[in-house]
Amino acid sequence: PYVCYASRANSIAVRANGRVNKCTVALTNPANDIGSILPDGRLDIDSNKLAPWLGGISSLDDAYLGCPASKVLHAPPVT
Repeated sequence: PYVCYASRANSIAVRANGRVNKCTVALTNPANDIGSILPDGRLDIDSNKLAPWLGGISSLDDAYLGCPASKVLHAPPVT
């Protein structure tokens, strides 16, 4: 099955403002904002916000792997 880049643990999108996202399509959705790059260059990733994006890996659900945003962005907000 097709596996979206956002389903992959080693794939992130770095925004011009230093924020880190998983999906390059849902740029304005708060659930897509999973962290930031710190001034010293280290990544500060919120593991609670990252976990839903990786759910397809543990479930092996083809639809989840194909587009995790379809599950994550319709889920309740992660705090």
